[in-house]
Parts: sequence; C-alpha cells; structure tokens
Amino acid sequence: MKNDEKVYVAILVGSVVVSALLRLVPTSSRATASAVVGIAFVVGACANGAIQLAVALLLALLNYGFTPRSMRRAGAFALAFGHLGILRVLEEPQGATNAALLVLVLRLASLGDVEEGPRSAAELIRYACCYHGLFTAPWYTYAQWSEAMRAPQPLPTAGVLGRAALKAVGAVVLYLSVKYPFSPYEHAFDVKEWEYWSFPAWARFSFFYISSFQFRWRFYVCWLVMRLSALLIGFASTSNVDLVATELCTSPSGYIAGWNMSVQAWLKAHVYRPLPRSTPRVARQLAVFLVSSFWHGVQPGYYLCFAGMLVMVNVEALARSELLPLLPPWATRGVLGALLAFTCHIWTMACFCFTGIAFNLLQFTDILSAWHSFSYYGVWLTAVPGVFLLCLRVSGLSSFVHSPPLAAPVPQPLPAMPANEGEREEEEEGTSAAVVKRRGKSPSASKRPKATPRPPKPRDAISPPKS
Repeated sequence: MKNDEKVYVAILVGSVVVSALLRLVPTSSRATASAVVGIAFVVGACANGAIQLAVALLLALLNYGFTPRSMRRAGAFALAFGHLGILRVLEEPQGATNAALLVLVLRLASLGDVEEGPRSAAELIRYACCYHGLFTAPWYTYAQWSEAMRAPQPLPTAGVLGRAALKAVGAVVLYLSVKYPFSPYEHAFDVKEWEYWSFPAWARFSFFYISSFQFRWRFYVCWLVMRLSALLIGFASTSNVDLVATELCTSPSGYIAGWNMSVQAWLKAHVYRPLPRSTPRVARQLAVFLVSSFWHGVQPGYYLCFAGMLVMVNVEALARSELLPLLPPWATRGVLGALLAFTCHIWTMACFCFTGIAFNLLQFTDILSAWHSFSYYGVWLTAVPGVFLLCLRVSGLSSFVHSPPLAAPVPQPLPAMPANEGEREEEEEGTSAAVVKRRGKSPSASKRPKATPRPPKPRDAISPPKS
C-alpha cells in the first residue's frame, strides 16, 4: 500500500470514529471540536502543505473583515480561486494537500452570503476547518454545517447505520477485488507504455474498462464512508453519489447528476444560476465545465475531459429533441425499450471511459497517444451522431412529423333569409313569444332589460404575507 493510500485510510477511519464520539460532546462545543480535529488531520496529512491551506484561510478572513458587504460574495469567490490559480501555476499541490485544498476552496468561495453566512471570523474558521469531508467531499453549505453542529439530526437506527456500513464495506471489497488480482499486470493499465500496444484489441479494451471501473469505485469508497460519517455526526444531507444513476446510467446528464452531487450543487449555486437570464443554456454549461476544469487543475487533460463531457451532454440534448420524437411509442417500451436503454448505457459508459483517459493522463502528448491506440473511438461515437442529429434539426423533420394537422373548416348551413324586413320582424317576435310561452312567462317580461352584473372588486395580485 502506498503512502497516500495509507493516509486516506487513516482519514476515512478517523472521520467515522470522530463522528461517533462527537455525539458525546455538548452542542455548544461540537463546532470547535470538529475544527480542531480538522486542523490535526491537515497538519498530519499535509505537513508543509498546510501552509498553503492557511494562506487560503487568511485571505478569506481578510475578505470577511475588510470587504464591503455588497462585494463580499464576489470577493470570496475571486480570492479563493485566485489563490488556487497561483498555486496551480507556481507549484502544483500534491496528494492530500491538493485534496484538502479543493474542498477548502469550495467552502471559502461560498462564504460571501451576507444573510446566511458566518456571523464572526471565529465561526468562519470553524466551518472551513471542519474535518468531515475535508479531504474527500462532500461539500456542504455553512447553514447545513451549522445545523449539524448545533441542532443535529437524531442518531439513526441501528438498521440504517448497518446498511450504510454494509454499503461502504461492500464498495471496499469490490474495489480491492478488482484492483489487486490485476496488480501483476499493472503495466497493462498504463496506456502511456508501449507494452500496452502489444496486447490484442480485446485485451486492451478489457484492461481499459477494468481500469476505469476501479478508478470510479475508488471514489465511491470514500463517499460511502463519508456518508456513514455524516449519519453519525447528524447531517441532514448525507449522500454524495447515486450508484444507480452512475453505474446504470442511460445518458451523460444522468451520470453527471449522480456523480459527486455536492459539487454539482455548488456549481449550480455559484456558477450556473448567477449568470444573466439571457445567457444561453450552452454558454452556461460551458462556464460550468470551465470552472470545474480550472478547479481540478491547469493541465490540458482536465480541459479535454470536460470538453468531451460538454459535447456528450449536447449530443444527448439533440437526441431528446430531434430523434426521440420520431420514434413510435412501441419502440420505447417493453423489450425494445430495454434494448434502447442498454444501447444508451453502453454508449454513455464508452464515451466517459474515453474522455476519462484525458483526466488520468493530463499531458497532451500522452492523451493523444492513448486515444490513437483506441482509434479515437470516442470522437467517432460523439461526432457521427452529433452531425446526424444536427442535420435532423436543420431539416426540421422532427417538428414536421409531430406538428398537429390543420383541421378542415366544417361547412355551416346558411340561415333562411326572410323575404323582407316586415317578415323578419314578425319571425323574430313569433320565435321569442314561443320560447317565452314554453317557459311560462309573458312576452313583456322577456323584454325587460337584464341587470348589468357588477364587476368584481379588484384585489392585489400578491397578498402581503401575514405576520
């Protein structure tokens, strides 16, 4: 086991133990105790790298103390990501330091909320240094943290805790059962080595998929252990991953929504929604993926990976708007519907595995070499359907097929025209008299003018809230 792996195991186990013991601490001291444990974790795991985290915290304190309240939100975001960018350019943080810095940036960048943010500098430090999820995620807002510290959720039942622990242990067993049997063939997972090309195509694809599988489950292990820790400490929101949404996904957007869900919530709250209302959807997505890429690092691999995700999401959107309306209802139900879902799952996972190479290798030349060894299949899987769907949109076939047909006007019979005006008046009087006679009223009563109804009293569109 490598040193980094030993550090993460100690942090995961220590987080669960501390969360269980924190139930014994009075609520007035829980926030301080959690911050002290977090600082101890940082000093023990990061060593000299703890200085970089301390500088980020100091910048947040300066913004809190000296920036006008109206500019505090923008200042918190700019200082957190500005400091991160400087570190990325000058000296890339490594290992546990990089992991803690990623989570700390999310916490500090979200502290610009004047109304729901911390009320003092000490409270800011307590929130930023809380041990729970500091190295692994999930991210949580200041309000969620404050509630967990001072008004925690009741301790779950033994059954709930047992199921959460069983999921975490099961993820560990599955991860290790995939990782260690293939450890003698570790060079086969390194797509940068020329030996990898000597394997037949089916073996290369098999090793490639297994490598991607164990890479995903390494994160699942951390997040499921943190879910157990969150249940023990008293967080209302405990999950950071939806295994069904990711491992059984049928679309890129479904996979993304189930992966690292707390960071997805942060990106929506601080990048996607603050943009002007007139910003197109694609531009919002581009901004989200750019911020996410920069948050991970400055190497080209991150940007290629998230660019591929952007293309995948928009190909999916085109398929939903242009291709899905052309399919008859029976094609999306029963056996054919299951076959369609399975095909979409294979396409989604194949594309994610391909873009994941860029995330793992990072360097441009290594990425191109690896993609070349797989004949750039991920590019073809997105380019071919993307061009086809764009042609469908330009042709307008989907909108034409499902546009409602114009109803032909129904001919109305023409009324019989009386010979002259005298006959018309006699006919009208006779008709009205016959109607009144059937109703039991006199003809004179039917000629009385109707009372004009009073208009309704105008009311406010929005009633003021009751105190």
